[in-house]
Amino acid sequence: MKRIPIAALILALAGGSAWAADIRLYTVNSKGQQSLVKLVTGTDRPGCHDLLLKRRIHRVSQVGFEYCRLFSDKDCREETVIAVRWKNKKDPTDRLTPGARWFLPGDRGTKVASWECNGKP
Repeated sequence: MKRIPIAALILALAGGSAWAADIRLYTVNSKGQQSLVKLVTGTDRPGCHDLLLKRRIHRVSQVGFEYCRLFSDKDCREETVIAVRWKNKKDPTDRLTPGARWFLPGDRGTKVASWECNGKP
């Protein structure tokens, strides 16, 4: 039986692309344990997307998009954009470039109602 390298299998499942576009939202509990927010649709598509319910988000990761932004109200209203920080950097920004270490303000995060991703997925 011929063995298929793991990397080749991943590429085949991803449709030939090494990185499929995706944004992931994480919560954190009182013990500091992070968990992925489930039942979120549209995470692989650009544009504005509303969460079914507002969620307190602690950390965000995204790959494959030029940048993403988070909003405290539905419909990605510009005046409700949320500033985030990369790791422990001091300067906040509203543009989440590709990476897995975007943190929202507050000990347990900030309530998010919608997000918008732009660029090439």
